[in-house]
Amino acid sequence: MILILLAAAAAQPQAQTPKAWLEHVYAGYRSESFNPFDHPDRYFSPRLAAAIAEDARLAKGEVGYLDGDPICQCQDPDGLKARVQRVIAQGPNKATAQVSIGLT
Repeated sequence: MILILLAAAAAQPQAQTPKAWLEHVYAGYRSESFNPFDHPDRYFSPRLAAAIAEDARLAKGEVGYLDGDPICQCQDPDGLKARVQRVIAQGPNKATAQVSIGLT
């Protein structure tokens, strides 16, 4: 499966490239406790993080509109294996990436 992901450069240290940041994010999925929703400001743009928070608020503890992880496009990341294939910078604050996602 191919995932096109816009990565906000503001969420990454200046010395880190968008590719390195994405590789770091996907490496987090190796840990059973990793959940990008625990710290949405680290993984999502401010606008998307606000929409995720509003969705959770409106859902009142139930499953909201967002019914999965938009980074891995999955509900259960067990065995997730991702490979960042290509990253194209689109200005100083964002990039487009092509990521192959599969299972081990």
